[in-house]
Amino acid sequence: MCAVVPPEAVVIGDGGVTYDVMADRPQALTCRAVGGKPAPTITWESPPGRAVDLDPGVEVEHVTPGSDGHGGAVSRLKLTPSRQDNGREFVCRVINAAMTEAMEVSTKLRVLCESFTRPIQLAL
Repeated sequence: MCAVVPPEAVVIGDGGVTYDVMADRPQALTCRAVGGKPAPTITWESPPGRAVDLDPGVEVEHVTPGSDGHGGAVSRLKLTPSRQDNGREFVCRVINAAMTEAMEVSTKLRVLCESFTRPIQLAL
């Protein structure tokens, strides 16, 4: 008889409410499910309720947990955000056989733009 255990926690990045990214540069959001047996399945949504892997230019990479099924799981959402993605919400959903409902956590992108400054020449 094998014990089934739900994950202890779900975290996106460092656990913050916002996730800072640079505009027009490839980025990866990381969702981590801590613990759980069997290893949890992770999915991404944005907006909530819509799978992000339907979006063009978005790639989801799942990191295979240990062969014994312990240790949780990690998923990386790879995308190149634009300024229009500022404030866009992403939801990470985690579930395994020990759960009747998924655990989820969300974050909003804070898209940062490079500033270009030119020296100002003053005529005297």
